[in-house]
Amino acid sequence: PKPFSPAELVARVQRVLARSDRKGDGAPQAEAGRPLVHGELSLDRERHTAQLGRRPVALTAIEFRLIVALLEADGRVLTRDQLLDAVYGLDAEAVLERTIDVHIGRLRDKLDDTAAEPRFVATVRGVGYRSTVRPEPIGARGRSANGPVR
Repeated sequence: PKPFSPAELVARVQRVLARSDRKGDGAPQAEAGRPLVHGELSLDRERHTAQLGRRPVALTAIEFRLIVALLEADGRVLTRDQLLDAVYGLDAEAVLERTIDVHIGRLRDKLDDTAAEPRFVATVRGVGYRSTVRPEPIGARGRSANGPVR
């Protein structure tokens, strides 16, 4: 292997330690059995399925891990590097940072989401991505009102 700096070694060890309390699929062990729900999007981590309303959404393994990581962060901004770690794990070193942008674009297409008016994934320019604020419960008029992106 090629030599690398002590700072890189520390960063790699920190990444491994951050993942050490997780199962192999990247989901925290205590919550792996519960579905992850964000507005009309529902993710079943055990069955690896996604539904938008009543419609099943076919996501690749990478897209699924990406949306799970964003929703589990609960509105906190995740950098591209953090998302690469969540999606690719130890293999993230060989993947370009901008690959995340491509996956986010495809994920938005499948979830009928847009960058201009995000329902699920918001871009934080120059930093990364985060999930949007959960929509308010269905009101008296029978529709959901989305809150502002935090």
